[in-house]
Amino acid sequence: MENLTGQYIDRYEILELLGKGGMAMVYKAYDSRLEREVAIKIIRRDAFPPENLHDVLKRFEREAKSLARLSHPNIVKVMDYGEYGDSPFLVLEYLSGGTLKQKIGAPVSWKEAVRLLLPIARGIEYAHNHGVVHRDIKPANILITENGEPMLSDFGIVKVFHGEEISTLTGSGVAIGTPEYMAPEQWTGETGPGSDIYSLGVIFYEMVTGRRPYIADTPGGVFFKQVTEPLPFPREFVPDLPESVERFLLIALAQKPEDRYQSMSEMASVFENLQNDGGRQSAIGIQPKEEKEKQERVAVEKAVQEKEKHNAAEKFKHEKAERQDARRDEIKVFLPKVIPFLRIIGVIGIIIVLFWMGSWVIPQFIPLISTAKDTATHAESSKTFTPVPTGQTKIPTLTSMPTGVGLVTPLSATSTLSLGATQISPVDGMILHYVPAGTFTMGDTAEHASAECQRTNIFTWINCDQGNFKDQEPIHQVYLDAFWMDETEVTNAQYKLCVKASGCQRPSTLGPYYSDDRHGDYPVVFVTWVDANSYCQWSERRLPTEAEWEKAARGTDGRTYPWGEEIGTEYANYNTSPGDVTRVGSYELGKSPYHLYDMAGNVGEWVADLYDPEYYMTLEENVINPQGPSLGYGYVIRGGAFLYNDIQSANRDADDRANRVTNGTGFRCAMNATP
Repeated sequence: MENLTGQYIDRYEILELLGKGGMAMVYKAYDSRLEREVAIKIIRRDAFPPENLHDVLKRFEREAKSLARLSHPNIVKVMDYGEYGDSPFLVLEYLSGGTLKQKIGAPVSWKEAVRLLLPIARGIEYAHNHGVVHRDIKPANILITENGEPMLSDFGIVKVFHGEEISTLTGSGVAIGTPEYMAPEQWTGETGPGSDIYSLGVIFYEMVTGRRPYIADTPGGVFFKQVTEPLPFPREFVPDLPESVERFLLIALAQKPEDRYQSMSEMASVFENLQNDGGRQSAIGIQPKEEKEKQERVAVEKAVQEKEKHNAAEKFKHEKAERQDARRDEIKVFLPKVIPFLRIIGVIGIIIVLFWMGSWVIPQFIPLISTAKDTATHAESSKTFTPVPTGQTKIPTLTSMPTGVGLVTPLSATSTLSLGATQISPVDGMILHYVPAGTFTMGDTAEHASAECQRTNIFTWINCDQGNFKDQEPIHQVYLDAFWMDETEVTNAQYKLCVKASGCQRPSTLGPYYSDDRHGDYPVVFVTWVDANSYCQWSERRLPTEAEWEKAARGTDGRTYPWGEEIGTEYANYNTSPGDVTRVGSYELGKSPYHLYDMAGNVGEWVADLYDPEYYMTLEENVINPQGPSLGYGYVIRGGAFLYNDIQSANRDADDRANRVTNGTGFRCAMNATP
């Protein structure tokens, strides 16, 4: 296509050629009607084979319509649209500050990179929320204003992915984008919000290290390295780069889209965290890296003949189990048919399908440079104890309350105990917080619990009917003696001490964390109730009762969540954000009134009590130190987990198998406080 400098397109005088891209030419022009400078992008018809031209023109026309719907301070505005001969053109606002590409010839400080890219991330977040994926984010498409503010341009190859407009104008398997900044899935024509997350991650990587993560002589060579080589650690090139910044890049540049940040909103929020705390943040969740189905099915014994008074409880349990089993079976049958759909809905759909199939996504983690907490690495050599008996009886559906869940003495005498008092276990280094004696409100109404379920529910298929929450009724007052509670969930490093001392058995499924010392400060998972009980006895503590757990989580003011009434992923790890377990103590804003971490989300927690959905109905109005029912359907699990939305402090869950293990269940311990 000829250079149009000096000519007129409608009322626009072409002043100079600014750039020539793969599908368009961009000019600086003068709008004679409004007397202002503008940028005009006109399609290059000669850049495409004739058989593809029709699709290309459609794609360009969609760009105009997509951009016209966008109004954000960090997105270049569309001012007009028209045709010049047979070629359509866009009129955009003109920015004279050049492009980011011209400014990153050498590494810049990570703080400056965050300053420039955070507004771009917010602009992309806005576009995604309006159904628009950019698909070609690169430094040349980030323009700089005279005041140094960044703006995102060139939505020429956007893909509209909302509603009925889901389509691929390029045909199956045709890659669109700039190879050096393309996500691996774009090479096969698959794209989505995760592709933009990856591209922005490449830019951030390039800005702070002075080089792109994968360098090759050909585009195909770039792709080959993306899928066969681990990401070069940024700190290899910038040794003083904060560890949290490196971890951010490891997530953003994960090979699979489901392993990256789950949304541009999440990515932008982490940008803000880095900016606000100067890179000191160390608790950024890592997503799973490789899927592997876990096909272990533990046989469930049929219920023994029920007493008449337990008929209603059995019906409750049976219906709940049937719903879960039906969900798993449906997914197994239809999974082959919905793979294309899962590609569209991305990580949330994939994780949820695998979760409800009873599978476990076993990651192949990109190595992290992290330091595990070392408070749990001492003292077992100086301690003597009697190992827990190895005989473990599988619990039938109807079980009598075990004996021997003893109350132990404090680790050290405390002359004056009050709210805020702490002590450290000499056995495993755990910090314990003091919970004073007194009365608190326990339970919730089914109506309120259902409303909270709906408020936090991001999945339309989750059943939030009130009937699912009847086990929280009625609300009642409970008096508890003072006790101590672990500050965090028991970690892998701490649990290994018990295994080494022969006080605990190794988790039946080691998973990616337990076998990797770099994840020592992650909560131990794949542990049974028996494992949890054994650990607490070994550490001279015990599992908390259900009542103790709820008081420690919500305090005495009847709040819904440990932190109050608000809800959001800044408070807890839930609703698949970030989609996997995180380090214990990662959510400072989510602490309970007694300064306990992760009482909502991350992993569910075994407690001492057996589960009976009608147990609360059998209690007096004012109950003292309840120990749970003498008969029940397995053991209670509290707190929800990273895949759940039901993380209210009063929410009750259970598993009717004491030897049941999942990647979403761990525990913490408690201890009596003697006068």
